Amino acid sequence: MQTVKLRIEKLFFILCLSFLCLGLSKPDDGIFSSLEKALADPQSVKELRLKRKKLKSLPSEIDQFQHLKVLDVRKNQLTELPETLVNCAQLEVLLLGKNKFTKIPNVVFDCNNLQRLSLSSNKISHFPSEIQNLQQLAYLDFFDTYIEHLPIEALQKMPNLKELDLRRTFVFTPEAKAYNEVLPQLKIQSNPGCDCNNPKKKIKK
Repeated sequence: MQTVKLRIEKLFFILCLSFLCLGLSKPDDGIFSSLEKALADPQSVKELRLKRKKLKSLPSEIDQFQHLKVLDVRKNQLTELPETLVNCAQLEVLLLGKNKFTKIPNVVFDCNNLQRLSLSSNKISHFPSEIQNLQQLAYLDFFDTYIEHLPIEALQKMPNLKELDLRRTFVFTPEAKAYNEVLPQLKIQSNPGCDCNNPKKKIKK
């Protein structure tokens, strides 16, 4: 009886150890939430989720992530992105919301496979025509920014762009409807009307 009990305890210990080892192994789904762990195993990285990490910059070594498809760096303190990001050729989703960007980083316009780009809640006021370089882009998010005007000619050259979020910007519904007349394929989310008491309106002069 004692022998059977010891065997059961030994088996239980082995099982627990196996589960622990599995927990410490690299993520099978390729999703990483630690930059250090991702850099230790760059070929396994498919999604890098660094939300709320108090980041002020990203390392140039980010180009080691050759299979990276999703980069989520929302709610940090970023003002720029490394130029080496362009080497992440498979990048499809780039989430930059709630950082300290005042313009769209130039390297973004060279990320040719981007399908979803979010720049929400940044102090960005200029919507550059270079956006047309992103020919695969389907969703563009400028929610809660300082955008006032759209580069119509550039947007007309983006056949895959289906949705543009301009809520809490300086583009209001009457203007959005006018834009839709020349961009009928594009769903534009905008403010319902001119809010003259909008605190942003007072800040921006």
